[in-house]
Amino acid sequence: MRKLSELTGRCAELSAKNESQTKSIEALEVKIDDLDQKNEALERLLDKPGLDLTQVRGEIDEAILGMQAAVSFQVPSNIHPEDHIFSFLRQHEKYRNDIEGAYRYYFSTGDESVEKLVALKKQAGMQGTTSLLEFAAGYGCVTRHLKKRPEEFELVACDIHQQAVDFVAKALNAKAVGSVTDPDAFQLDKKYGIVFALSFFSHMPKKTWGRWLAALFRTVDKGGCLIFTTHGLVSQAKMMPHAIVGESGFWFNENSEQADLDTADYGSTITTPKFVREEIAKLEGAVELAHHEAYWWTHQDAWVVKKLG
Repeated sequence: MRKLSELTGRCAELSAKNESQTKSIEALEVKIDDLDQKNEALERLLDKPGLDLTQVRGEIDEAILGMQAAVSFQVPSNIHPEDHIFSFLRQHEKYRNDIEGAYRYYFSTGDESVEKLVALKKQAGMQGTTSLLEFAAGYGCVTRHLKKRPEEFELVACDIHQQAVDFVAKALNAKAVGSVTDPDAFQLDKKYGIVFALSFFSHMPKKTWGRWLAALFRTVDKGGCLIFTTHGLVSQAKMMPHAIVGESGFWFNENSEQADLDTADYGSTITTPKFVREEIAKLEGAVELAHHEAYWWTHQDAWVVKKLG
């Protein structure tokens, strides 16, 4: 009787294994069918009249280069088609025939910017996780790298382009909010330990330059800092030697790499340290903590302004 019981149990075990194997085979068949359908769809696509296979291969190779560059910095490789920074790099004579170099620079400059921001934060005596508003964040050149530093920043990105806000939120999984064209109407639901505006004041005309400085400073929490960059005298010498900066210390030209913005509102700006300091002096409770000439990209000046508590 014992042998019969053992035999019955063994049969049941084999039956269960057989049933499991049958389900596995069925699942595999489904996967094979799905793969066959995908292959058929791909074949139909490749057989489509007028399809440029060379272009398809080129786009695939380019995407692989982008992913490889992103992996080395441990960030998402997604780049929005309207990303003006990457578009500028692709059109630059240095990278016109070097797509790998363009990707490498795009991801490396974002990483370097975060390291510089962290250094300025420490110089300002700020420790631990700090709430950060990245103003004029664009399509996330720097944002994707800030996301890697949750121990440093509680990040919110902000930009005037709604599709940039949507892209940063969905593709980069970062909290993002929209901006406005009128600095007097700029108001968010909270204040931040750091408000960071990289290469924003290097584009503002005189009619809004000081107003935007005041608007962003209003968004800084007490004891926090406004950190921003400008085209200073080194930028003038290196990038715009034709510019003549008068006694006002301000020069503006209606020229920009962002074709979708009115150049009267977003062009190319040079400001002397004297001009910037005069604008900072107009802010209630503002104290200049640091001014680093040619700190960003070897030419833009960096400014750190603290709001007294």
